[in-house]
Amino acid sequence: MKDILNGEKTSFIERRYIRFGKFVLNHYKLNENILLIKYFKSHAPVPKLKSTKISNDFKILLRDLLDTERINIVVQKKLSKIESNTFELLIKLAGIAEQLNYERQEPSIEDYTHRFQILQGEIGAGNDSTILKNEIIEIIGILNKASKINDNDAKELINILK
Repeated sequence: MKDILNGEKTSFIERRYIRFGKFVLNHYKLNENILLIKYFKSHAPVPKLKSTKISNDFKILLRDLLDTERINIVVQKKLSKIESNTFELLIKLAGIAEQLNYERQEPSIEDYTHRFQILQGEIGAGNDSTILKNEIIEIIGILNKASKINDNDAKELINILK
């Protein structure tokens, strides 16, 4: 095994982490849909960004960002409210929001309707993930406020999901 002077990464940390602004991101855990961020120098966990399970969309957004150094707006719009907030916090704390010209993306009602249909299909296929259920409940509330789902149907759908 070659050392760092010859261009190959030899330590566990160097093999598992990628630089992400002021932090490092564990790309092995990212493959398992787990966001694990640590400080660059000390490798201590970032208190405001605890290790957390993330959706495939969030993973795709981060992978795409690492590869292209640009935010994929289409994928960003697919994030749940919680993941959107986590992403915003991550890039702001990492000090790269300005560099990326970050703007918060708010999904349209059509985006929510499309996402609702996708999540319905996933639940119909047997996916009973808590994250998925929480996201569809959030979307039902949004579509109810936009008068796309009436109150009785919204309550019934939420009761079925709980």
